[in-house]
Amino acid sequence: MGTSVTSLLALLPDEAQRSLLGRVDPGAGVVIHISRSAAEADRLAQRLHPDVVVAGRGAGIPWLQQCRERDPDAFRILWSGQPAVADGIAAVNRGDADALLVEPFDGTAAVELFHHGCEQALLRRHTQSLVDELAVRNAELLGFNERLEDLVAERTQHLVEAQERLQESHRQMLQLETQATVTHLLRGLAHEFNNPLAAIYGYTQRLHRQATDTDVARRLTVILQEVDHCRRVVQQLTQLSSPLSEQAARLEPADALHSGADRYAAAAGRVPRLEVRDPLPAVIAAPRALARVFEQIIANAADAGANAIVLSGELNADRVRLVAANDGATPEDEVVANAVRPFFTTRAAEDHRGLGLSTAAALMREQDGTIELAKRDGGRGAMVVLTLPAAEPAKRNTTQQLPSLQLPGMQAPLQVPTTLVIDDEPMVAEILVDALRETGCTTAVAGSVAEGMAELTRLDVRALVVDLHLPDGNGLDLARRALALKPELAGHIALTTGESDPERLERLVADHGFPVLGKPFRLDEVRMLAEKIS
Repeated sequence: MGTSVTSLLALLPDEAQRSLLGRVDPGAGVVIHISRSAAEADRLAQRLHPDVVVAGRGAGIPWLQQCRERDPDAFRILWSGQPAVADGIAAVNRGDADALLVEPFDGTAAVELFHHGCEQALLRRHTQSLVDELAVRNAELLGFNERLEDLVAERTQHLVEAQERLQESHRQMLQLETQATVTHLLRGLAHEFNNPLAAIYGYTQRLHRQATDTDVARRLTVILQEVDHCRRVVQQLTQLSSPLSEQAARLEPADALHSGADRYAAAAGRVPRLEVRDPLPAVIAAPRALARVFEQIIANAADAGANAIVLSGELNADRVRLVAANDGATPEDEVVANAVRPFFTTRAAEDHRGLGLSTAAALMREQDGTIELAKRDGGRGAMVVLTLPAAEPAKRNTTQQLPSLQLPGMQAPLQVPTTLVIDDEPMVAEILVDALRETGCTTAVAGSVAEGMAELTRLDVRALVVDLHLPDGNGLDLARRALALKPELAGHIALTTGESDPERLERLVADHGFPVLGKPFRLDEVRMLAEKIS
């Protein structure tokens, strides 16, 4: 300690004190730095880190307090005259100063005080270093102890977190399934209501136009108002079925298939062998929801005793058609016809709820997709056909991957330009036909996809009005096939639907370019539609 060099910093605004300290010889090992101002002293303090600080007249206690805050280990000396001795003693008692240097004093006593301060400062620093080192060692020991405890707690926490994640995943899955099922049921209910409402609305409008009796006209007006009210109620019902919270994005179908397989394996066990026939076009879909759809497809195939599932796909304009074929039991015609209907099951005795493919259908609907069950082509088993928006659409109206729709043995097309109405509800079709005929259109009617395709090949169809939901297929797919068969129909095709979700109807128009007429409709809306597509 005696060989080290220590520094003493003195703030002495008083010229007499500076002169007096300048004549003091501090001896070996101590270097004195004298400052006139607090700013100068602070700059020196930051550079030197002095062991002893001295505050003279004009600097006083405040500067010593600042020094203590900056370096608690420095030895602080208050230099004052006889009149201020009482204040100096009070400062020492408060801890603002460590010692008091009182004038007059001899140089020897001052040097001894300086050396004592240096030793005290070095002792403090050394003691603090030992305390810090002891704290580190103690912390290491405590840390080792805590680590031993944490190892057990960490393992336990991992198990708890895994269980919580599993519970949350299960909760989300149930929520998604319940929400999708409610969505499907409510929208199905809205569709079933809107079809008879369309017939009532259409017939009532025609009767209202022909009514000559004032009282009859008033009563018919009441009916029209009440149908409008019913239509608004149906719209409110569909709003209860909130859409999926998951955002749709570009997705590889094979990834969703394998995710669905992992989910099924974790819940049920054996998964049939999966085969993916590349290339599969990418789709726009909600990843978790599509995985849930594939999980249900795998579950159905496993229940049917399938050993393998083969997934293939093709791009049709802006839609992707995916086919998941399995070699399990071949479904009966009744099962194929009702597969996506809620609560339909042939295995109620085994506690099956009949919500599997119905839930999958709801999930597909939320992603602007479709799903249907069919018998496997050319062999034992079944196939599930999915359609979804394409991530990379081909040019609209392309026919490269669409099969030829010309049927052999059909008679040559008639030459009368015709507007073809395809709707499975006869009364709705009749209302449409009557309204179209009022605009001067020659019309024909079909009630299914098969009948519609037959009429398209037999008649000279110049315009097409097709229901979005038909008993044997999808009206949107039929419209695309008609456009592939007769490109001159471009701009002359419209869709009708009992759905009342405005956002979905707007999306249909934006995505596919076909105008959409929502049921129930006004006759003037039909006339406007006829003018648009004629």
